[in-house]
Amino acid sequence: MTASVGILILGLALVNFRFSGKVPAYAPTVLCLVWGGVLVLLGSLSSRFYQPSAEALLTFLLGVAAFSIGASQALPRRAPRFSDQLSAHLEKVNPWISRRADRVCWFLLVTSALLLPGFFEVSSGGVTNIGASSMFQTIRRTSIITGEDQLESSIDFWENAPILAFGSLILSALLFRRGRIWEFRLAASFGLTALFGIANASNAAVVRTILVASAILLIRRRKVPIGLTIAVGSLLVGFFFIIAWLVGKGGARPDQGFWENIGPVFDTLIVYLVGPIAAYGQIAENPTALGNPHNPARFFLLLISKLGGAAPSSVHAEFTSIGSGFWQNAYTVYFGWVATLGLLAVPVLMFFFGWLAATALRRAREGSAIAALVTGYCFSAVVLSAFNDGFFLSMDYFIKMGMVVLLATYRPRSLRQGSAASSSPRWETARG
Repeated sequence: MTASVGILILGLALVNFRFSGKVPAYAPTVLCLVWGGVLVLLGSLSSRFYQPSAEALLTFLLGVAAFSIGASQALPRRAPRFSDQLSAHLEKVNPWISRRADRVCWFLLVTSALLLPGFFEVSSGGVTNIGASSMFQTIRRTSIITGEDQLESSIDFWENAPILAFGSLILSALLFRRGRIWEFRLAASFGLTALFGIANASNAAVVRTILVASAILLIRRRKVPIGLTIAVGSLLVGFFFIIAWLVGKGGARPDQGFWENIGPVFDTLIVYLVGPIAAYGQIAENPTALGNPHNPARFFLLLISKLGGAAPSSVHAEFTSIGSGFWQNAYTVYFGWVATLGLLAVPVLMFFFGWLAATALRRAREGSAIAALVTGYCFSAVVLSAFNDGFFLSMDYFIKMGMVVLLATYRPRSLRQGSAASSSPRWETARG
């Protein structure tokens, strides 16, 4: 039954793809591909993992349908759904903004490169998993020497150092222009982002940043970019392998060689892919039994706690058995929504986020840098929705990236009227 629901959702992905005019960055298509693919994989592994309950499968169907309908309401009734004048880089919109954004991007890239050795030194000195994407959060630091947890509520310099690399990557994607200099800066930003994640022994913020940047690059594509898809997929899998190897996840051992760890890391990857859906399938009838560490209002509760209020509980939920010898403590995007607001929250919130993702994509293809960032944010949340709540639980990350983009692209009011006549929404189109 699980695989059948997955095939049905994959069929909906094809409908969304054709409805959008075959636009690669259309979020409903990506959502259905992720959920349909993972459900088919989980159904094929029924001998190893517990299968979701009927109520959970109904929730999954309800979510993808509501998201698709919400997105369709943001688009014109007739084709073409999106403008053919695709965005290329900020220089076509406003040269003054482009030059400033270019300088900010280079500054972030060079500064993050200079800080990287110090970040590695801090991590190798006994601190990893600093939580670089968190703005208002109690930080859990785990010593790689003693293995003991150290809780700190202060926000230090090194915690936010990776944000510089993340910002350079996103700005590099926004400042698209064909040429070796742009390609070098983009590749360097990807590399620095991954290295900060390796030093941090954490993958959440790095994966999110890579997905945001990839979505921004997809905005300009008329066709599915096979090369970009393979490159990003290989980067994510390679990054996951290195992190799992370094921290010893799922039976991987840092003291063994590369080939000896391929099997354990591959098994861990499978558990990470299907585990959250299988886990939610076990607690769908009573999600509040595990408490509510994924409350959608968590960001605001953390902000209030910094102002003197009570701190919310840890974001880490309890583990649930998902098969013989397999445990998981991630429960998809729906865990916090249903536990807090009830099942009705699934269609309502998914309809809204579908509308938001389609609206942002339409505006981004017309030349809006902030809309491009929102598109990337929704894209990353959609890809990660089968694992956790990337819409609400990563708001702090989105605010930081929004501040970087605004710093680089904000135009004072005194300059808006003077450049309005010369500004053009006709942005260059990337091939492929």
